[in-house]
Amino acid sequence: MFFSNHVIEHVPSVLDMLKLAVTKLKPDGVLVLFCPNGSDAYRRVAPNAWTSSWGMHHPNLIDDEFYRSHFPNAILASNSYDIDKINKVACSENWGQVGTLDGNELLAVCRASDFIVDPISSK
Repeated sequence: MFFSNHVIEHVPSVLDMLKLAVTKLKPDGVLVLFCPNGSDAYRRVAPNAWTSSWGMHHPNLIDDEFYRSHFPNAILASNSYDIDKINKVACSENWGQVGTLDGNELLAVCRASDFIVDPISSK
């Protein structure tokens, strides 16, 4: 497992961090990533907080679309987390979004084997 708690939004290259993480994992390895929520759902419910989350403090805006483009089968959730639902999805073959994404934190659970470095060229 590769675990990152509020780091990914600070690194100089998010893709380089993810590439490194995937190379350190076995193909069935999992990345667990927490970061401030850059999704539109959070922006709609808390526009002022969302706007103040980015810039010098958090230079990289990470949202659900970013994760979906690089890890199409990621489990995505935002706080308050329903651990039972997340666990149920994690134990199934059909990973995806759990609940709404309108909390201030975003959780992504991603399989290393699902990583797509360049989503545009892989289509």
